[in-house]
Amino acid sequence: MPAVTRVPGTLDWFVGLSNYRGKLLSVIDLDSLITAKKHASNTTERLIILSDHFLVPCALRVSQLCGLLDVNSIPIKAPSKINHSWFDAEYSIDNKQWYELNLMRMQSDPIFLKAYADE
Repeated sequence: MPAVTRVPGTLDWFVGLSNYRGKLLSVIDLDSLITAKKHASNTTERLIILSDHFLVPCALRVSQLCGLLDVNSIPIKAPSKINHSWFDAEYSIDNKQWYELNLMRMQSDPIFLKAYADE
């Protein structure tokens, strides 16, 4: 994991800022953002760097990365059972659940855009 500098006055899900290839990125704890629960750091966590084409240059911190899937090659698709507007679909592969995250919807959500804590 690259070094992340905490920013005072931000919500718990906003981990901080990191320098990635000369660019300053906001680092978001995805689990904490979605569940509103603070998560402890662990040795398996990873950063997923989002494309420069997004409105907010950021990286998502995840507790574990199992891989990425080409969802176009998977025939089984159902609406997500997770009650969150950022998840579009759910896939079941080898008895594991995979969720499709709609990054465009996430980055335009006021919840995602408000990283500062109210005083």
